Amino acid sequence: MTSMHTQPPQRTPAPLHAPAPQRTPAPPNTSAPQPVRPARVGPAHRVAVRSGRAPSHPFNLCFHGIGTPLRELEPGEEEFWVGVDQFEQMLAMIRHHPFINITIDDSNASDFTYALPALLDHGLTATFFVVAERIDSPGALSSTALQELASSGMRIGTHGLAHRPWRDLRDHGLEAEMRAARIIAEIAGAPVREAACPFGSYDRRVLGALRRHGLRRVYTVDRGRAPYGAWLQPRYTVCKGDTPADLEQLAYPQHNWHLTARTLVKRLR
Repeated sequence: MTSMHTQPPQRTPAPLHAPAPQRTPAPPNTSAPQPVRPARVGPAHRVAVRSGRAPSHPFNLCFHGIGTPLRELEPGEEEFWVGVDQFEQMLAMIRHHPFINITIDDSNASDFTYALPALLDHGLTATFFVVAERIDSPGALSSTALQELASSGMRIGTHGLAHRPWRDLRDHGLEAEMRAARIIAEIAGAPVREAACPFGSYDRRVLGALRRHGLRRVYTVDRGRAPYGAWLQPRYTVCKGDTPADLEQLAYPQHNWHLTARTLVKRLR
């Protein structure tokens, strides 16, 4: 699996929905070089280093909205929106853990106005999973913003056509959701090779459709872990009550047989 922390070219996107936060560069330091302080890390990282328990699997995070929503939310969706400062603090932690991967769902306008400049400032990348029918709608990404995400080094994936649970759909509806990847790719001007299942809804039929349509990687919200390069990747969904310390604690290996069994059942049903 390609690392999701390769530093993209540093650039600030032009404002579209709302002006992106302005960062004032620090003046050049002409004084004598100062000793570099070690990065601040949390207790989970320190314990892992002392014990030699380095993570051997990626840890995938799933964000949704950042800041104040600019569209009407679905029932319960506000639980998955985080604050702007909260997101910045989480990125400051994530940058010290290269095995933590960032994904952002639902194609909210905040993907461009807040997430993109913050990711660039921290030297991070993310995969943005886009809902095709939301593009250019109020409170969502515009076509131009989507293109800017791609040109800034971010990966673009599909979150389907209309944000519906794929397992509940009949075959023709499921095929329409699969074809959304082509629509998104044409608008973004970038390849779409990854998918995220809306609501974490999938089964053997859904996975078969994703394979037939050539998706190279599929993300769920099953939590847990999967090996690097695995086709099916679980994610932890970040909630508004989470802290950077919470995420760091979750990032270090603690095998959960219950989560492993649940994923296996969903793949076979």
